[in-house]
Amino acid sequence: MQSNDRSAVPHAITTYQTAHDRRDAVTALAQFTVDAIIVDDGRTYEGAGGVETFLQKAGSEYSYTRTLISTEETTTDC
Repeated sequence: MQSNDRSAVPHAITTYQTAHDRRDAVTALAQFTVDAIIVDDGRTYEGAGGVETFLQKAGSEYSYTRTLISTEETTTDC
């Protein structure tokens, strides 16, 4: 399914984005599994500690905007 409707974005993602915008690392971190992996700018962040480091670093280093272009469900088992 593809869509450009914001309601098609899973709740965890919208919660993460809102928390990240507010620099609320605790709420943003809660949207990840304990074994999450983030790869950003050539660096890998692993596990809850790594994700927390990423959230604190990414939130303080950059200003950005985002525009929803489309969504696509690739699996239903998450």
